[in-house]
Amino acid sequence: MKRFKSEIELRACITKGFFDLDFEFHKKYGSICPLKENLIALAYDGDTYDCKSVDEAMTVKFFDGKSLNQIAAELDF
Repeated sequence: MKRFKSEIELRACITKGFFDLDFEFHKKYGSICPLKENLIALAYDGDTYDCKSVDEAMTVKFFDGKSLNQIAAELDF
Protein backbone atom coordinates (compact mmCIF):
# COMPACT_ATOMS: atom_id res chain seq x y z
CA MET A 1 0.00 0.00 0.00
CA LYS A 2 1.05 3.56 -0.67
CA ARG A 3 0.29 6.74 1.23
CA PHE A 4 0.73 10.25 -0.06
CA LYS A 5 2.71 12.50 2.25
CA SER A 6 0.34 15.43 1.79
CA GLU A 7 -2.68 16.76 -0.07
CA ILE A 8 -0.26 18.55 -2.42
CA GLU A 9 1.17 15.22 -3.59
CA LEU A 10 -2.33 13.74 -4.05
CA ARG A 11 -3.50 16.85 -5.96
CA ALA A 12 -0.53 16.56 -8.32
CA CYS A 13 -1.33 12.93 -9.04
CA ILE A 14 -5.00 13.73 -9.79
CA THR A 15 -4.00 16.69 -11.97
CA LYS A 16 -1.74 14.50 -14.11
CA GLY A 17 -4.69 12.16 -14.60
CA PHE A 18 -2.62 9.15 -15.62
CA PHE A 19 -4.64 6.53 -13.74
CA ASP A 20 -7.48 5.84 -11.33
CA LEU A 21 -6.66 5.79 -7.63
CA ASP A 22 -8.34 3.13 -5.48
CA PHE A 23 -8.10 3.54 -1.71
CA GLU A 24 -9.37 2.54 1.70
CA PHE A 25 -10.49 5.02 4.39
CA HIS A 26 -12.28 4.10 7.63
CA LYS A 27 -12.46 0.47 6.41
CA LYS A 28 -14.49 1.55 3.35
CA TYR A 29 -13.36 1.53 -0.25
CA GLY A 30 -13.28 4.44 -2.67
CA SER A 31 -11.75 5.69 -5.88
CA ILE A 32 -10.66 8.88 -7.59
CA CYS A 33 -11.00 8.70 -11.38
CA PRO A 34 -9.70 11.68 -13.39
CA LEU A 35 -11.68 11.07 -16.59
CA LYS A 36 -11.07 14.44 -18.24
CA GLU A 37 -9.59 17.77 -17.21
CA ASN A 38 -13.06 18.95 -16.16
CA LEU A 39 -14.44 15.62 -14.86
CA ILE A 40 -13.12 13.78 -11.83
CA ALA A 41 -15.36 10.98 -10.61
CA LEU A 42 -15.25 10.20 -6.89
CA ALA A 43 -16.65 7.02 -5.36
CA TYR A 44 -16.83 6.04 -1.71
CA ASP A 45 -18.72 3.28 0.06
CA GLY A 46 -21.13 2.83 -2.86
CA ASP A 47 -21.83 6.54 -3.44
CA THR A 48 -20.53 8.58 -6.38
CA TYR A 49 -19.90 12.27 -7.01
CA ASP A 50 -18.74 13.96 -10.23
CA CYS A 51 -16.47 16.99 -9.83
CA LYS A 52 -15.83 19.63 -12.49
CA SER A 53 -12.29 20.45 -11.33
CA VAL A 54 -9.42 19.18 -9.23
CA ASP A 55 -10.17 21.98 -6.76
CA GLU A 56 -13.71 20.71 -6.31
CA ALA A 57 -12.50 17.10 -5.96
CA MET A 58 -10.05 18.15 -3.25
CA THR A 59 -12.54 20.26 -1.24
CA VAL A 60 -15.93 18.52 -1.46
CA LYS A 61 -16.75 16.86 1.89
CA PHE A 62 -17.68 13.49 0.39
CA PHE A 63 -15.64 11.04 2.48
CA ASP A 64 -17.40 10.57 5.84
CA GLY A 65 -17.92 14.34 5.95
CA LYS A 66 -14.31 15.16 5.13
CA SER A 67 -12.52 16.38 2.01
CA LEU A 68 -9.51 14.90 0.25
CA ASN A 69 -7.52 17.91 1.51
CA GLN A 70 -8.29 16.79 5.05
CA ILE A 71 -7.69 13.05 4.66
CA ALA A 72 -5.00 12.75 1.95
CA ALA A 73 -2.29 11.53 4.33
CA GLU A 74 -4.65 8.93 5.87
CA LEU A 75 -5.66 7.14 2.66
CA ASP A 76 -4.26 3.70 1.89
CA PHE A 77 -3.84 3.27 -1.88
